[in-house]
Amino acid sequence: MYIKAGALAEKEEQAGVGHLLEHYLATLISKELPRGVIFDAKINDYYIVFYLESENEKILANFIQKFLAILANPDFSHQEIFDYEKKSIINELEKEKNSTELKLERLIEKTRYIDEPNGRSFVDHLQRLEDLKIEDIVAYHKNIFTKENVEIFVSATKSNSHMCTAISDSLLKLHLPEGFAVFPKPTYSDSQIQTYKESGLSGNYMVMTFPSISRSASLRDKIVFALMVEIIRDKDRKNFWQKIREAGIYDLKVTYSQGIYNGYLALQSHVSKEQIMLWLEIICSMIGELKDGKIDPLLFINTKNKWADDRLAFWRSNDGRFSILTQSILDQEEIPRCKTVEDIVASVNKQDISAMAQKTFDKGNINLILFGEDTGLDQDELGRMLMRNGN
Repeated sequence: MYIKAGALAEKEEQAGVGHLLEHYLATLISKELPRGVIFDAKINDYYIVFYLESENEKILANFIQKFLAILANPDFSHQEIFDYEKKSIINELEKEKNSTELKLERLIEKTRYIDEPNGRSFVDHLQRLEDLKIEDIVAYHKNIFTKENVEIFVSATKSNSHMCTAISDSLLKLHLPEGFAVFPKPTYSDSQIQTYKESGLSGNYMVMTFPSISRSASLRDKIVFALMVEIIRDKDRKNFWQKIREAGIYDLKVTYSQGIYNGYLALQSHVSKEQIMLWLEIICSMIGELKDGKIDPLLFINTKNKWADDRLAFWRSNDGRFSILTQSILDQEEIPRCKTVEDIVASVNKQDISAMAQKTFDKGNINLILFGEDTGLDQDELGRMLMRNGN
C-alpha cells in the first residue's frame, strides 16, 4: 500500500510529521501481525509504503481486513508509542546529522530540487520533530488517508483474485472505495555551481551531478542510459582509471539513482586543493571520449552482456519483479516486458551510447558541488575552470 505522503506532501511547519506517523502505524500493525506474514514500512519524498508478504495466501487474505482497518482508523490513544517513536527517530537522525557522507548526500539533494522547503532531508526535521504532538499526526492522517491518496498493488506467482477480492471488500467496509492516487513529482533545479565550507574536514568532496536529464524518456532511452553508466563505472576502461590513479584520486564513485527518468547521475570523489583542477580535466576528458564514441568494442559487448544478465536475474527475483511492477504503475507507465528489454539491449550500438552522452553531458544539465575545507575558490572561478575543461 502506497499513501501519498512524505516530504512533498508536508508543509514546512509539518516537517517530519509523516515520518512519525509511519513509525506509529507500523508499531500498531506489528503488534497484530500473524505468524507467517512479513511486514515492512518506510517513507520517502513521495509516499509512505506498507508492505506485506506471505507464502500463505489464506493467512494474508484473512489479515488484510485488520491491516486496512488499523491504517484507516488507527487507535491514537497510545501516548507511550508516540513518545517512544518520536525519541527513536530523533536519536536516529542525530547520528545521521554528524555523518560526512550523509551531509554530502543531503547537499546533493538540495541542489537537485527547487520545490522542497524541507531540503528533502529528514535530518532537517529535527527541530520541528521535537515540537510535534500526537494531535499533529492525527490531523495529518485524516488529510492523507483518502481514496485519492492511496494505491494498493498485488503481486503474486499465481491467481491473485482472492487477494483482490479481500482488499476490495475491506476498502468498501471502511468507506474507502477503490481509486487512483496521483503522486507528486519534484521540480528539478537548473544548472548551478555551489561551494560549501565544512570546518574540521580534511580535503574536499567534488561532485558533478546531472539531474532531470529527461522526464519523458522511452524505455530504450533508459536502457541506453543504464549501459552508458555501466561503461563509466567499468574498471576495464584502463585509460580513464589510470589517469584517476595517477592524479592520486582513488575513491571515484559513480552514483546512479533512477538515471534518465526522474533521477540523476553523479560523479564524486574526495580530493585535495591540488587535485580539483586535475579532477575536472579527467572527468571532462572521459565525458568527451564518450561523446566521440571512443569505446573499446570488447568492453562495449561485455558491458551489454553483463548488464542484460544482471537485469534479467533481478527481473526474475521476487523483489525485483515487485519493484519493476510498482514503479511502472506509480509512474503510470506501461509495464515493460522481459523479452522487450532483451531485444532493446541486443539492438543498442556504440553510436547510441555516444548520442546519449551528448544529450546527457550538456552544460545546461551540470551541477557542480565543492564541499569541504576552504580552497579559496568560489562559484565563479569553478565555473570558469569547468568552461575551460568542458566540451
